[in-house]
Amino acid sequence: MSFHSLPRTVLLSAILSTVASLAYAQTIISNWTGGTYATENTLGVFLAPPDTMGAAGPNHVVELINGNYIVFDKTGNVVSSAIKDSTFWNNAGISTTITNAGISDPHIAYDAYSGRWFASEINVSTTGNQLMVARSNSSDPTAGWKAVNFTANVGFGDYPALSVDGNAVYISLNNFSSASASGVFTGTSLFSIPKTDLLLTTPVTTNMTKFENLGPAARGFTLQAAATYGSSPANGLIVSTALDSGSNYVSGVIDRFNVLNPSAAGATLSALTAINVLATPEPGLAHQPDGTVQIDALDSRISGQVVYQNGNLFFVRTISVGSKDAIRWTVLNAATNAVVSEGTISDPNFDYFQGSIAVNATGDVVVGFNRSGTGASDFIGSYARVGKFTGSTIVFGTDIQLKAGQGNYHLIGGDGERWGDFSSTRVDPVDSSLFWTFQEFAQPGNVWATQITSIKINSASVPEPAAITMLLGTGVGLVLLRRRKQK
Repeated sequence: MSFHSLPRTVLLSAILSTVASLAYAQTIISNWTGGTYATENTLGVFLAPPDTMGAAGPNHVVELINGNYIVFDKTGNVVSSAIKDSTFWNNAGISTTITNAGISDPHIAYDAYSGRWFASEINVSTTGNQLMVARSNSSDPTAGWKAVNFTANVGFGDYPALSVDGNAVYISLNNFSSASASGVFTGTSLFSIPKTDLLLTTPVTTNMTKFENLGPAARGFTLQAAATYGSSPANGLIVSTALDSGSNYVSGVIDRFNVLNPSAAGATLSALTAINVLATPEPGLAHQPDGTVQIDALDSRISGQVVYQNGNLFFVRTISVGSKDAIRWTVLNAATNAVVSEGTISDPNFDYFQGSIAVNATGDVVVGFNRSGTGASDFIGSYARVGKFTGSTIVFGTDIQLKAGQGNYHLIGGDGERWGDFSSTRVDPVDSSLFWTFQEFAQPGNVWATQITSIKINSASVPEPAAITMLLGTGVGLVLLRRRKQK
C-alpha cells in the first residue's frame, strides 16, 4: 500500500506521531533533591505527606512544603537555608497563636505581571481555622514578605487551592463541619482578592469578595481558578469536579464558571456550565513493589493548577484504567466551554498519580507526576512527559524519569498510605521554553523526599499546524522524519 492510498485519518495519526517525535527535543537542565523528611527532622518537624509545592521566579526557585520553606538559585544552590513553614509565616507578620495550632496545605506562585510571589496556607484549628495569604516585597523572595489572615470557614476549610491572574488572587476551599474524623462535607468557598489590596505596603483584604458555603452540588468540588500567562490575561476562570446532591462525584462532568469583576469589591459569579467530558472512573490505591502497603492516590478531583493559555484551559487529574491509576488530561475552550481535546497517560505496568501540567504560548506541554508499580524496582518516583499541543490535541512522548524511587514507602502504615497531596509544574517566567516540576519520591527507610527539576524544550523543529495541513494535502507526511482525605 502506498502512502497516497492511506485514509486521511490514518495519515493525520501518523503525522501527529511524527510531530511528537520531533517535539521531544528536551534537556534536563537542573535536577536536585529539595526538602526531605530527614532534613525537616533537623528542624524538629515530623510531617507526612509534604504536600509538594514550589515555583520559579526570575532568579530563584522556592519550595514551600509542609514544615519547610527554602530558596534556591536556578542551579540548585541554597540561597536561603531551610526554615519551618511556621517561621516563614511568623516572619511575614502572622501571630504564633495562629501557627502554633499547626499549619498545612501550602501553596506558592510567582506572578510575572506584578513581579511578586504569593503564598497561602491554612492552620488546622478544629473549627474556625485561619487562612493565611502572603506576598513578597519584590521579585526576590529573600527580601521579605508581608501576610494577612482571615477565617477560612466556621467549620474547617480544607484543601486550599491558590491561583493568580492579571487582577486577582483566588483561594478556594473544601469545607467540613470540623477537622475531626466525624466532620461532614458542607460545601465549598472561594475568595477573590484584588491583587492591589495585597500589594499595598501593608496588605489588606478590604475589597475581598467571599463566596462562602456554596452548597455541595452548587459549584462542584475542589474549585481551581486558572493561572494565566501572556500579555492579555483572562480573569476569574474557575474549573471544578461536579458533585451530585449527595456529594458524590459525577463521572464525566466538569463544572465551569467565572468570577466577574474580580479586581474590585463586589465581584460576582457567572452561571455554572456543566460540561460533559470522558468518563472518569475513580482511581484505586497505587501499587508498590512489596505489595504490602499501597498508596492513596487520592481521587478524581482536579488537584493541580489549571492553566489558561491562548484561549484554552488545561488541567489533569487522576483516574483508573483497568487495575492501574492513570492521568487524564483535558483541554477546554475558555470562551465556549467546548471540549477541545482529552486523553490519558497510562501504562498497564504502572500507576500514574499526583499530576500537574504547564503549557507555554507555543504549545509546549509538560506534565509532571508520580509513577509506581509492582516490578522489583518500581518504587514511587518522579517522572514527566513532554508533549505538543497542536491546536486540536496534545501529542506526548514517553515517560522521562527525573528521580527513581529508592524504596517502599511505609511511613504511617496500612493500605491507603498517605502520599501527596500536590505536585507543581510551572513555566519559567523568564524563559518560556524552560519548565519546572516539583515532585515527591520515596527514599530508603520509609521516608519521602522532593525532587526539583527543570526541563528545556526545543520546539524549533516542530512542524506548525499549517505545515501539517499541507502534508495532509500531499499525502507524503509519513516520510518526514509522538486528602488530602477522601470526601
